[in-house]
This record gives sequence, C-alpha cells and structure tokens, in this order.
Amino acid sequence: MNVLYCDSSAIVCLLLEEEAHATYRQYLKKADEIISSNLIEAEILAVATREKINPSKASLFIEPITMITPDRSLALEYQQIFKIDYCRGADAYHLACALYLDPRAKELLFLTADQRQKKIAHKLGFQTI
Repeated sequence: MNVLYCDSSAIVCLLLEEEAHATYRQYLKKADEIISSNLIEAEILAVATREKINPSKASLFIEPITMITPDRSLALEYQQIFKIDYCRGADAYHLACALYLDPRAKELLFLTADQRQKKIAHKLGFQTI
C-alpha cells in the first residue's frame, strides 16, 4: 500500500501553482492514502486567506487528506527530530506525527516542499521526494 504523509508546504505548492506542483500532484494521485496532522487545515486556510484565494478552493486540496490527531505526547518523537537538527515548531509537529504513525520511518513516504524538513525526514529514515 502506498501511504504518503503530506506536509502543508507541498499542498501550498499546489495551491499557489509553484514550480514543483506537477511533481507533487503526481505523487498525491499515486497514493492509496494521504495522511497529515490536523494542523494542515489551519496552515492551508491561512495561506489561502493571505493570498486572497477562495477558502472553498483551498478546502478542495484538504478533502482527500486523512487528518490525524495524536492521543499522547509526542515528546519522544521531538527528541528524535531535534537530535538531528533544528526546525520550526509546525515542521517538527508534522515530522512527529509521521513518526507517531510510523515509528521506524519505513512505511510512509514523506512529502514536503521544505528543504530543512525534508533533510530531517530523510535522516529519520523516511523516503522523501
């Protein structure tokens, strides 16, 4: 099964039709399931508001995503992440949620447009694009 964890930066790339949007669209279409944290909704709608994009259009990018909310502290996951390198809190939260779902980082493909986050995801063991 092709399961993909999607960070908001990849969806923003699609929403704003940035340079790599065609590549991200292909990976999202091929996925059997797309997962993200519930934070993605706020992040995408905030960008849509900032860029004056209709929220209904932005919501179309969120609809196919299964949103998760961890039911425990992610302290252990954050320790793993910050042992590798610094990243912003929202990026760490997405990485931690991916580790929460896949503690060995072997089952999920991690899709992000953020290079620092991608580097950390790769060092954690996730396959990245």
